[in-house]
Amino acid sequence: MTGSGEIPQKGTPGRPKGIPNRDKAELRALLQERVHEFTELRARQDEADGVPPEQRQQIIEDYDPVVAMAIVAVDRRTTLSDSIRCNAEVAQYVRPKLKSVEVTADPEALETLEERRHLSERLVGLLEAAAAAKRAGPSTPAPEGDPA
Repeated sequence: MTGSGEIPQKGTPGRPKGIPNRDKAELRALLQERVHEFTELRARQDEADGVPPEQRQQIIEDYDPVVAMAIVAVDRRTTLSDSIRCNAEVAQYVRPKLKSVEVTADPEALETLEERRHLSERLVGLLEAAAAAKRAGPSTPAPEGDPA
């Protein structure tokens, strides 16, 4: 990638894996800057208004919306429905989404399974008969005129 705004050559990869695109990086920087400015102004206003130190706005240096939402989710002052919504949003960033799976039955596969079950039952029957015959001892030869 050239980095000078040129279009990459055909067949060459674009942005390397793991490197955020420029627009997203610029947005993150702007978001952090604005949140820092806002919290700093609010903290100064709280101080001027005589708000006790423990209740004043904290100045946020490094803002991350996922972390901020996670903090809201576990705050005891957050309603249950808001906590659930926050947790659902944060979960998207820390857990992979499961895809739904459709299960379908192939009629031909079912017929094949039925055939196999039938053949296996026949095989078990033949093996049981052979084992019973072996336990019974050697068979006596049939007379020559008697068909077996």
